[in-house]
Amino acid sequence: MARRLLLGAALVIAWLAATVFGAASAALRTQAGRQVMVDWAVTAANARVNGSFTVGAVGGSFFRGLEVRDLAVRSRMGDSILTADLVGLQYRVRDLLSGRIVFGQLRLTRPRMVIAQLEPGERINVAELFATGDEEATGPGPLVAFNDVQIDGGQIVVKTPVGASDPIAEREAGPYGDLHVRRFEQLDAQLAYLRVSSPVPGAPLRFEIDRLRGDVSDPNLTLRNLRGTIRLWGDSVALDIDRVVLPETRAELDGTIRWDEGPLLFDLRGRTEAGFTDDVRGVVPALPAGLRGAANFIVRSPDSTVLVVSGERLDVRGAGGGELRGRLNMVLGPGERLAFDRTDLAVVQFDLEYVRGFLDTL
Repeated sequence: MARRLLLGAALVIAWLAATVFGAASAALRTQAGRQVMVDWAVTAANARVNGSFTVGAVGGSFFRGLEVRDLAVRSRMGDSILTADLVGLQYRVRDLLSGRIVFGQLRLTRPRMVIAQLEPGERINVAELFATGDEEATGPGPLVAFNDVQIDGGQIVVKTPVGASDPIAEREAGPYGDLHVRRFEQLDAQLAYLRVSSPVPGAPLRFEIDRLRGDVSDPNLTLRNLRGTIRLWGDSVALDIDRVVLPETRAELDGTIRWDEGPLLFDLRGRTEAGFTDDVRGVVPALPAGLRGAANFIVRSPDSTVLVVSGERLDVRGAGGGELRGRLNMVLGPGERLAFDRTDLAVVQFDLEYVRGFLDTL
């Protein structure tokens, strides 16, 4: 008897699930039905975020995934966080029913994302969008994550408070003072995983990148390819990069970049077997142009006024064929100060014009 009751209950549950999902799938075969379902989903999403989602036309099916045009995500103050011409989504229904916003696949066509921190120490706008306020009273925030993300023709704009000694290529007025604007343009990327919200308090945004290319405005860099993991907090980013390719440079890189009070503060370590100084002079303008070579390198900022550039196992060649080998430790700042510390270099027919800018006389 118990077995028959269990079997009967299972059949009823299966029939109900089939009816619900069948009705949803049938509804999504028509534009009117898709719009009703999407309106319901948008209303549910807006009830869980500190901001708003809006969408335009919708296509696709309940089980195969949806295509959304003209997506817009705004903060509670009405500021734009994300817009996209076309968004393709695939997902598991059980994740959505359990409150886990996890998508199996995400395709973004011409997205524009604004990551903003308007005051030092406050949460970035993306984290604020999914923040629940009092964690003890309301419970943890939702898991919002994407697997297999493709970005075509994207743009990311990062806005942070301007520091007193911050060298600025672009600024704009903010509600609490000027903001330093850094742009990532013409982005094409393939990500294995992207997490924008986590139930764990303080968890960073996480980007697991298989391929990324684009242009960076500040510091001025051209990325031909990047592979690795990036984690983003309110005022810092952690890098674990297996491979970064600039126009004529190949390197590995790990460490952190912070902007506590505006200026970028570096704590980076890496290695290059094929490096070209012209590719990275946007980060370290004092480097001589036109040098090629290999090195284990460190770039770090003891504070906002000093930058230390170190090279071990340095093997550098000039355009004329001369060589510079050994160890270099260059200290830039404060101000116009320049010093060499614990430096041991062997110079072999090396053109000293490359180092004229570092010497009083040549």
